[in-house]
Amino acid sequence: MFIQRQNGKVIGVFRQPQPGIAEEELPEDHADVQAFLNPVQPVRAVTMRQARLALHAAGKLSAIDAAIAQIGGAAQIEWEYATEVRRDWPLVAQVAAGLDMTEAELDALFTQADLL
Repeated sequence: MFIQRQNGKVIGVFRQPQPGIAEEELPEDHADVQAFLNPVQPVRAVTMRQARLALHAAGKLSAIDAAIAQIGGAAQIEWEYATEVRRDWPLVAQVAAGLDMTEAELDALFTQADLL
């Protein structure tokens, strides 16, 4: 297998020799080769059902409900009546920041919700 790297990161994988590309002794299932061949796409949106189930499983549902209630107004309407929760929704960022959730934790929560 011929693997092209830049700054230590895999940027190309080839089965046949390529000019200027070094062959590496890595099996096809090596983690960084698989990460290149099958990149994980971030979850952009989940249904409100999925969001609530994931929040409940993570023990965060009551904290989120309390944060939304504290914000009030349009936030409560959006949280109560929206059919989906978008990762780029400003309310998501606001509530996550208020609960000291990192971007990685938020992404993991959306990924978990997407599986439900």
